[in-house]
Amino acid sequence: MKAASVIVLLLWSAWLRADTLTTTNGETFTGSIVAETDGAYQLRMANHDFSITFIRDFPTNEVKSVVRDTPEQKAARAAYETICRYRLYPDNAQPAKQCEAAIAGMKNFLATYPDAPPEWRKTVEATLPVWEDELANVSKGLVKLQRRWMSPADRDVAIQKMRFQTIQTAAENLRKQIAKETAYQTQVANALTIAERNLAAAEQFLANLKDYTEPTYEYRPVGGYPQAIATPRGYFVWQPPFWEKVVSGEKVVVNGQRGTAEKRVRDYQTSVNDYRTTLESVNRRLVDLRAKLAQTEASLAKGK
Repeated sequence: MKAASVIVLLLWSAWLRADTLTTTNGETFTGSIVAETDGAYQLRMANHDFSITFIRDFPTNEVKSVVRDTPEQKAARAAYETICRYRLYPDNAQPAKQCEAAIAGMKNFLATYPDAPPEWRKTVEATLPVWEDELANVSKGLVKLQRRWMSPADRDVAIQKMRFQTIQTAAENLRKQIAKETAYQTQVANALTIAERNLAAAEQFLANLKDYTEPTYEYRPVGGYPQAIATPRGYFVWQPPFWEKVVSGEKVVVNGQRGTAEKRVRDYQTSVNDYRTTLESVNRRLVDLRAKLAQTEASLAKGK
């Protein structure tokens, strides 16, 4: 029993193996060699169901070894790849000829390649009844919508209903957006009112600040008599002219709070400008949203 399992496993592994390239750094790549030159191999690779394929070049000097499919393996792989190309869609039925071609290909694969990998055969055996069901419904003149079969008239009704529901959903989303933007509009408007009030108070405070004036002095010579001034070393005789301190004018002393007050005015002015810009943007968005809602509601009225 164990020996039979090993044989099956080996056969399966052989079937699953496509052309295999092993690079000099030990990496292994599988696919189908589509071209081979003196300088490179071209390997076509695909995902598990062959829905995505691509070609990659491997320089010959970077390839350590090549193991190729047998002709029978290549034929089976090509047949399975052809089957994988047939696609069913949830909202569109395939034409009868396409269904017949897919069914014939699957039946031929199951009959021609009985030793193909169990995974492939299981996939084909599971897919075949689905295609047969597709052909049976198409032959009855039915159409498909969201994987359900129905008459063309019922499909038209269902599509109309879906469109109406889509418009209803769009209208509800627009109402939610409008409510959200309206709340934000109120929030920004309140913040703008506070900022404008703060700006007015700051400007008034700055206007009320008073600067100070103080006299400036200079020394001027005046006449007089020599004077003897006592020092530790004796008397020192001071000869005229003597000097006296007199007021020569006045200077303005800036209020110490003026710099801070001016900065506060600038900051509040920036805030006011920012809030006004934001409010204008919100207002424009609300105009657009309300116009879209009016159009959507008009479409709903027509669809009723």
